[in-house]
Amino acid sequence: MSQTIVPRTLYRHILQWAREAEGIPARLRPADVFAIVPESSSFGSRAQLSEQIPRPVSESVRNLTRKAFRRSASLQHKEADRELDRAFQAFRTLNTSYAVYLQQLQQERARNACREGVEYSIGQVFRHKQHRYKGTIFGWDRTCERDQAWAQTWGVQRDQPFYEVLPDEDDCTRLFGSARGSKYVAQENVEVVKGERVLHRALDAYFSGFSKELGRYMPNHRLEYVYPDLYEADDLEPVGQDSNLLKAADDALQARAAEELRNIVVDVG
Repeated sequence: MSQTIVPRTLYRHILQWAREAEGIPARLRPADVFAIVPESSSFGSRAQLSEQIPRPVSESVRNLTRKAFRRSASLQHKEADRELDRAFQAFRTLNTSYAVYLQQLQQERARNACREGVEYSIGQVFRHKQHRYKGTIFGWDRTCERDQAWAQTWGVQRDQPFYEVLPDEDDCTRLFGSARGSKYVAQENVEVVKGERVLHRALDAYFSGFSKELGRYMPNHRLEYVYPDLYEADDLEPVGQDSNLLKAADDALQARAAEELRNIVVDVG
């Protein structure tokens, strides 16, 4: 019995860690699952167990730790020693790399709780007033985070909000010759548009869907947490083809082929 006291005590501390992390949108890495639950256990293979890991990390840790806690009660001798090592490893992992990451998310949320001067929100679709490409916002700073030389190059003042945006890849290809991963845009150059969507391969990494009624993209759990705001939509549609460039290109190719066919028919007629 005494052999199981220490690991079970550690697992109780891990459960307390999970309670304190409640509501923070981070996912438990599959590679760390077996720091808590052993591969030799009856909980399934590594792949099967990893597929069942829910979000957020607090729920994952809580569920896995409860399984390990129940298992530890019946272990003896060498198995109990291995369980103790595993419990220490899990406790150390959660209180180092995960703790740092969760603290960073909390600090970002606290910093972004103040929206003074920030006129636009995550997911809004806009058109750049000067370059005329459209995009959607996935982050913002209350003042410019780039240096003065950068601001002078682009002809903007640094003492205003700036937005991290995903620019439409078709627009960028047409205007600049190739797609752009992201752009950093001064608030003075943002012109909000509604009813338009953006084509960008990274959209589904930041957004959970698009609302036609609101004319904007809705952020995923992480962005929603880091940039606190009112995010509600009853008509959420999947990002879908907005981030599927191959499908979009195929649709465009088919549309051009159909147009050419119509022209041929007209000429023959």
